[in-house]
Amino acid sequence: MSKKIGKNKFLAPQAARPTIAQKPINSNKETNIVVKDKIAFNLFGYILAIMALIIPFLISGKLNDATKFNRYFYFVIFEIVILGIYLVSPFKVSQFPKLVKYAFLVALAYCIWNIIVTLFAFNPLEGLYQVSQQFFYLIFIATVALIAFKYENTINLLITTFTIVLFLHSMAGILQYFQIAFHNLPGGGVAFPSSFNSNRNFYGSFLVLCYPLALYFFIKSKSFLSNVFGGITVTLGLIAILLSQTRSAWLGVVVGIFLVGGIIFIYIKGYRITWLKKMVSVITATIIVITIILFTSKGEFSRTFSSRFSQAAESIETVSEGGSALSSAEGTESSAALRLKMWRKTFPIIKDFPIMGVGRANWKLTMPKYGLSEFQVYGNATNIPDFPHNVYLSIAAETGITGLLLLLSFIVILIFMGIKSIKKTENDDTKLLNIVLLSGLMCFGIDCIFSFGDSRIEHMLFFGLIVGLIMAEYWRINKQTENTIESKISYPILVLPIVIVLFNAVLGKDLLVYSEHFFNTTNAEKSKSWEGVLYESKLAKSNLLSMGEGVIPIENLEVIAYKNLKQYPEALAASKIAESKHPNLAQIYNNLGTVLIDLNKTDTALIVLKKALKIAPRYSIATINIASLFTQTKQYDSSLAYLRKIKLDNRPQMSEFLKFLAYRFYSEKKYKQCQEVIKLHEPFEGQKPWFDSLQVSLNNKFNG
Repeated sequence: MSKKIGKNKFLAPQAARPTIAQKPINSNKETNIVVKDKIAFNLFGYILAIMALIIPFLISGKLNDATKFNRYFYFVIFEIVILGIYLVSPFKVSQFPKLVKYAFLVALAYCIWNIIVTLFAFNPLEGLYQVSQQFFYLIFIATVALIAFKYENTINLLITTFTIVLFLHSMAGILQYFQIAFHNLPGGGVAFPSSFNSNRNFYGSFLVLCYPLALYFFIKSKSFLSNVFGGITVTLGLIAILLSQTRSAWLGVVVGIFLVGGIIFIYIKGYRITWLKKMVSVITATIIVITIILFTSKGEFSRTFSSRFSQAAESIETVSEGGSALSSAEGTESSAALRLKMWRKTFPIIKDFPIMGVGRANWKLTMPKYGLSEFQVYGNATNIPDFPHNVYLSIAAETGITGLLLLLSFIVILIFMGIKSIKKTENDDTKLLNIVLLSGLMCFGIDCIFSFGDSRIEHMLFFGLIVGLIMAEYWRINKQTENTIESKISYPILVLPIVIVLFNAVLGKDLLVYSEHFFNTTNAEKSKSWEGVLYESKLAKSNLLSMGEGVIPIENLEVIAYKNLKQYPEALAASKIAESKHPNLAQIYNNLGTVLIDLNKTDTALIVLKKALKIAPRYSIATINIASLFTQTKQYDSSLAYLRKIKLDNRPQMSEFLKFLAYRFYSEKKYKQCQEVIKLHEPFEGQKPWFDSLQVSLNNKFNG
């Protein structure tokens, strides 16, 4: 029977989990080294835990993306602190096991391949962030693996951290859903709950990523307080995941729970009863709470859930038939239909660029070229595609099949590590830990089929922690058969990782500044402060950035400002820069068309505006601009022909244009066309007086 080693709140390490061998202490000098090593441990372990506690809650209402680049920047700062402490500490480790080395080599090959394909992209600078980010994540994973292997208690710290984060995010989301608190957090809009994630789908997927480790905390809890806290946390987490209405999160948590439970019943006999008892209590409590919500929400809660399932089913049916599944409440595609359409549009990109793809962050620049006519939200240019909502398709489109195979190879190696760790150890605690780590990996992998969690910092932080722990566990279990000689990593080897991390810090700062000033630029444009647009856009720019991970070049907003200030040469120059960054963005050509109309270059303007419509066929603003252009050249029938193609929106300038066109037709005695223009205006609310008298005149003409 194996013997317990040391005190450990959650883990009971046995012979299969040996403690770190230390040299005999024969002098004061060696004593100081051990003391310093202990201090280094406390710093390393707690820095990782503090990082994981702080970053998922950073949020700002002054940024274009409330949660992205602020979290990225401070994520990098934490890594710099860890590296700085390492440089002055006597931290020594043995060599990575062969399989861990292979995993890092495959990951490194993937990172290098990202560089190669992006160098040949249409807009290489736009992919710089994603490329440098890949290298940073690789360094972070290595950091976690080294720390977790060297100091086993780091695992307990991180498990506790995962549980606390799940508890806080679950509570915030639930309170937000019922409009009790946190409903004024920036970025969330009205799609609650989103908690501190500024997006409901990202919120659900992040909870699922945390859930398996919190489940481990609950299963392993021995004391009354930890049992209560663990039980409350996993119950609240399950309720919050249900409230998130995120179908990929529902699927992920179901797979995660059944995966953990199934492997427990196969490999860990000692935990079968504990698992059953605790999971029955959690599921029972969740059912009770959900039942109470159902009876107190007057049917709204059940309608919301049933609609999420029915939308998915309808979307699959209509998209397979070539139709368009719409949300009756919003008049746009359901989220499931939108995803299916984007996946279908991504396959031709992969087919055309099978080996190298189009380059990182260049899917959004390429996809509109393949047609937006079947999309509601993209076809009318009210939204712009940014991701295909499937990480695997995104990687295949941007890095080719080669990049996707490298990434999948890395994941397969991680899974193989976890399975080997489960099979090789006799320690039930170690088996359970590796089961939940694999479950976390699986949950994130499932979410990546339906979303783009790899673009979210909190997701990648926790994913990196899970991957690092899988490697550390495999390393620890295989230490007996590998090289156990410990040594300090030489400084020359650290030079490149340090340079990469520092570069990410500079890039992160530039992105943070860009996000802030882009946000200010859009606000200035909305308030028609044209000088403010130009001032803020100038502050946003950086030599390291193209579009700042966005979908609209900031120069496109400059075009609008220059046009309104009648600085036409500057407007044309800004438009040219915008087009060089995103050649398939309809808004760029629409704005350029209006500048050319002001310059009386009507023939060129018409060509440019038609290009905007070719990209986004239901782009109402571009259509109105073409109709307006035809009225200037007295081609009123052509103007009306374009108006018939779109659904007009209720804006004052639209009403004024229709008024002008109606009276023009009336003056030319084209009464049927005049009547048609009036009918186009009928859906408008609160703007009828202008055509009441005209309608009377028309009626007299028709009756006469």
